[in-house]
Amino acid sequence: MTRALVLGAGIGGLSAAARLAHAGYDVQVHERLPRPGGRGNVIQRDGFRIDTGPSILLMRDIVEATFADVGADPADYVTIRRLDPAYKVFFADGARMEARVEREALKAELDQIEPGAGARFDDFAAIGDKLYRGAREHFVERNFRSLREMFGISNLPQFVSLRVYEPMHKLVGRHFKDPRLRQLFTFNAMYIGMNPFTAPAIYALLPYNDTVEGVHFTDGGMYGLVEGLVRLCRDLGVDVVCDHPATGVIQRGGRAAGLHFDDGDLEADLTLVNADWPWAQRRLLGREPRHPLGKKLRYGPSALNFYFGVRGDLGDLRAHNVVFGDDYEGNFSDVFAGRVHERPSYYVHVPTLADPSLAPDGHHIAYVLVPHSNSDAPIDWEHERDRVRDYVLTDLAAKGVDLRDRIVLEEVIDPPRWADEFSLDRGATFGLSHSVSQVGYLRPHNKDPHLRDLYYVGSSTHPGAGVPMVMLSARLVTERIVDEHPPARLGETVRA
Repeated sequence: MTRALVLGAGIGGLSAAARLAHAGYDVQVHERLPRPGGRGNVIQRDGFRIDTGPSILLMRDIVEATFADVGADPADYVTIRRLDPAYKVFFADGARMEARVEREALKAELDQIEPGAGARFDDFAAIGDKLYRGAREHFVERNFRSLREMFGISNLPQFVSLRVYEPMHKLVGRHFKDPRLRQLFTFNAMYIGMNPFTAPAIYALLPYNDTVEGVHFTDGGMYGLVEGLVRLCRDLGVDVVCDHPATGVIQRGGRAAGLHFDDGDLEADLTLVNADWPWAQRRLLGREPRHPLGKKLRYGPSALNFYFGVRGDLGDLRAHNVVFGDDYEGNFSDVFAGRVHERPSYYVHVPTLADPSLAPDGHHIAYVLVPHSNSDAPIDWEHERDRVRDYVLTDLAAKGVDLRDRIVLEEVIDPPRWADEFSLDRGATFGLSHSVSQVGYLRPHNKDPHLRDLYYVGSSTHPGAGVPMVMLSARLVTERIVDEHPPARLGETVRA
């Protein structure tokens, strides 16, 4: 039987392992951390269960397809619910609104901010629908094996129809004049680590996803999805080994022959790396990471994440909350220029409003994410952690949610910790930038250009960052492996 080694038990690695096992490979997964999940890990202490990484689940069909494509019923492994509202928004001038699921209710909320905006939302959503479906069909769900495949004559019209030439904020600005609604429909670019003021208009598919396709929640938090994938892998015969860091890729005769470990080498017919791609190039292969065309790589930003276990209720918050500072454009200019911003926008996740079992009775979780420069910036991180923490807690108190005397558990992950603990180059939590020069064929490929039988999956490879994207990355790399390195037998249906 063809043997496949997967390095890294993140969502991408686990999804790929399940697909490979179903296709007929003998699969082992080896993870450096004590538990699976990668950056999508969990803090479990004193009755609290707090996700460390992704918390917003979009594109439910892609998530469920990971299970269905290997013959499993998704409902046997994970429970997914659509949230209403998708999130609550706090504007700097004191105004508040909720992104409701029902279209007319959302339009009424928009009209409260800008009269007439509700009617214009229909046109905006129609454009978002076209971008979303066009991007998936022509770019996101395809393996690009050459520049010609991406930029060939048959595909060139798509670059026009998908508005890669136009900034996202200009597209949004043609539909909404109030700066608060422009913030509402552009902040989503941060889901993939993009500056809303430089992101191409194609990423308007993200607010479409939020407000039309919907924001979803998995019972058990996002780690509930990780646990479901681990069970799926084990049901398919995959061996998942944690606390087992690799030290390098075995290179022999121009191919990857497996992985080096401190306790001995493991050889394989093919090796799939789910570790952060730039980190893997440096640490596992001894190379300087390079753009497919030899250009300088552009890294995405990082984040300051604060994890609070809180006694008592959390007032007017919802499961997902976006809080805008009073200098929206300046905030993102600083994030992407490696500077500190004094009054940043931030996001607050309260998963216990969707799943109370994640905290002890009478308690809640407040997960706060502040977009920030990555660890390459010359910043005094100890001082910055304390400063941002004080800013967030003071700002929340001013909005009627005072946590300061009720925090019973606290942890923080800053950019250097993202880099050190989760093996993310420069602590770039969203991976490499999603600028036009680093998407599709122009993003690091899922097959190594120098070593045969070496493949990649994850946020810094095609198609990019975010839970559904890395699950698509798993599908695409598996399709490529099966095509180039056929397995010894056909897959079988899972019986949970």
